[in-house]
Amino acid sequence: MQSIFVDKDIVWFRSFPQSYGDFFFYQKFNGIYWEIRKLCFSTLELETVCHLPANAMPYETFGSASGCGRYIANLISYDDIFNVVVFDLEKKEQKTIISGPDFCNPHPRFDRMKGEWVLVQHNRDCIKKNGHLVIKESESGTFSSVSKCR
Repeated sequence: MQSIFVDKDIVWFRSFPQSYGDFFFYQKFNGIYWEIRKLCFSTLELETVCHLPANAMPYETFGSASGCGRYIANLISYDDIFNVVVFDLEKKEQKTIISGPDFCNPHPRFDRMKGEWVLVQHNRDCIKKNGHLVIKESESGTFSSVSKCR
């Protein structure tokens, strides 16, 4: 097995793998704006498919790409509200498909058959407090920190 250098200065956990597909999408900040890039595994060809403004909120979790490669799903949060979004790479439009304080760790995944549905994990008793993701402990009613939000 051989390792091949593909790109640098990127964060893989904010990427969008394609279920049973040949493409891997990821975001990269180039110093001026955000790019969404597509890597083709069979050819190792890289393509920038979209530019987003520098002040655009970058995606926050390990998302997914539809089977056709046109849509990507991920998470964007504002204050204490978590928004699971689908971005249309052709139209350059984003749509929130579900939103609320309980979608802090959604693992959005396109269905593997047609890619028309996005499965979203619903977390209960989870909030963002002072930049930390916290979970309510059922016995005491208190919250304990589990991770640092960006």
